[in-house]
Amino acid sequence: MNIARPQSPHVVSIAEMPLGRGMAHAINTFKTTGGFRRLGLRVTLICQPPENTENPAGALIDEWLDAYGERGLGVITTTAGRGLREREASIAFAAEGVRIARDIGADLLYARNFQCGLLGPRAGIPTVMETHAHVGDPRPLLDEVFAATRAATHPLDAIVTIAPALRDHYIARGADPARVHLVPDAADPELFRRPDEFRADPRARPVALYSGHLYDYKGIPTILRAAERSPRIDWKLLGGLPEDIARVREAAAGLANVEVLGAVPHALVPRHLWNADVLLLPPSNAHISAPWTSPVKLAEYLNARRPIAASSIEGLRNWVAEPAIAWFAPDDHDSLASCVETLLRESMDARLARDASQRSLAARFTYANRARAILAAAGITLSANSHAA
Repeated sequence: MNIARPQSPHVVSIAEMPLGRGMAHAINTFKTTGGFRRLGLRVTLICQPPENTENPAGALIDEWLDAYGERGLGVITTTAGRGLREREASIAFAAEGVRIARDIGADLLYARNFQCGLLGPRAGIPTVMETHAHVGDPRPLLDEVFAATRAATHPLDAIVTIAPALRDHYIARGADPARVHLVPDAADPELFRRPDEFRADPRARPVALYSGHLYDYKGIPTILRAAERSPRIDWKLLGGLPEDIARVREAAAGLANVEVLGAVPHALVPRHLWNADVLLLPPSNAHISAPWTSPVKLAEYLNARRPIAASSIEGLRNWVAEPAIAWFAPDDHDSLASCVETLLRESMDARLARDASQRSLAARFTYANRARAILAAAGITLSANSHAA
């Protein structure tokens, strides 16, 4: 990139999503925005206001920022585009977001909106757009974004994504290979790092915990069948949308050793992880996302420093290996149950090796490092005294 970049830019994150949303893509976006702030940069988040309110008070914004562990992040909300059809809504939101970003002196846009990826560069603002659009996504807008990386004037500076399969697909569809960058998901060690002095709550039986959405392709049926096979282990599921919580509770009704805990704010998840004896990461190999899934919970689990039973799929093998995790055969409840039982008998030597490997990976997968990689994709290298708070 030949354009000069400021050493300490004002980064503006534009996210077409309401503050307070608990979906993984929202957590990833808002926490990545916080990662720029941890590097000591001036940061502003432009997003939609919390749902069910048009004019949120500052106290409500602070409440949601606390739920993400991001108190102090500068936020500007806009309802531009609400009530319009999807495409028109996205264009209106992006246009307003880019206008605000220009007015407040943005040096770099971090965009989670395809239209921002097109409009930001045209407004003269260096722009990095993140997308996890799946292989085979037929939307013409994607091809327009990929072509924007090759524009003769004001090209899209960079696209970042989370898996080699996605990067390769975007390049195959026309994106400039030099402008497509691989940036893994991350966790906030300030929230998720397990304190050395932490002591789990007393209990009579070991606990295997899953944290995340309760869709079948996340491996929930495999967990329920493993729980049936291993009745002396308590299996807990944390998270999920209301309709999925109800569905899984019904499916688990005959299993006395399964507890569907429901959803909690992001900032309250860590203690549940620390209290578990084994953490479960069982995505299905039968789902289209298996080659590229990069779940936020993987980095969170690594920070929690508990044994992790993970299905051996390509998307996970991209980022981790034993002994940080223990693999089991995907979609195989017997293999999952056996893996958990083996981890519960972990020897001291195995525990020390796992702990060292998890610490090393957790130090790599932080939102500050993620933000630094996104800056590098835009041609910005921070000075040596930039820090991760």
